[in-house]
Amino acid sequence: MKLFTDCLPYIMAAIYLIGFFVNAFPGEKIRDNYRRWGYPAKFYYVTAAVEMITVILLSIPDLVTAGFILSMVLNVAALLTLYRSRELKDGIAALIFILVSAAWILVFCFSEIR
Repeated sequence: MKLFTDCLPYIMAAIYLIGFFVNAFPGEKIRDNYRRWGYPAKFYYVTAAVEMITVILLSIPDLVTAGFILSMVLNVAALLTLYRSRELKDGIAALIFILVSAAWILVFCFSEIR
């Protein structure tokens, strides 16, 4: 259990850091996706900023819970976008991130109550 609570925030932060770079320096495919989803031009920079904030929160021990909450919000937005555009099969990763974040929060909160 200690490995779960100690390492998971850093693993998630590393994944979000990759997401930050993908959205901060988007290729044509990323730009096309955002256009197809109906987002304003350069909205991928907003996503990149939120991902970087998530990285920072997940990397600071006292703010990890906030990082997991922001992770859930970001991925719920991603799922809603994919649902709206009828691309829900691409939402598996977002769903996994939501479940992992929720599990971490539950484990952390219950361990703090004891």
